Amino acid sequence: MTKPVALRFDDGGLVWCKWGAVKHGNPRPDRGEIGHLMLIPARYLRELLKGSREWPHGTHSVTVDGRRVFAHHDYHGQRWTWELFPAYFTDNLGPPICIGRWPD
Repeated sequence: MTKPVALRFDDGGLVWCKWGAVKHGNPRPDRGEIGHLMLIPARYLRELLKGSREWPHGTHSVTVDGRRVFAHHDYHGQRWTWELFPAYFTDNLGPPICIGRWPD
């Protein structure tokens, strides 16, 4: 992975980074809550590296391609994919985390 991406909260509680606002940190396609950025705690990422997880709102999985790591969310025959990057909160609060963005 690359240099960590700085995450900060605005006054309204929205998370921002160099790529914009993270409007749906925890994607939920069943609610129409999908965006180009997402967040994933490092602990959950480690779990997904061992195998996918089924949820009522879809399946979460992770794949690795060389040095690139991708998170996937499958729901009713559709798949969303984000490339993952290490991140940190500028206020030094919160768990170890990664940010995902739609891959180039």
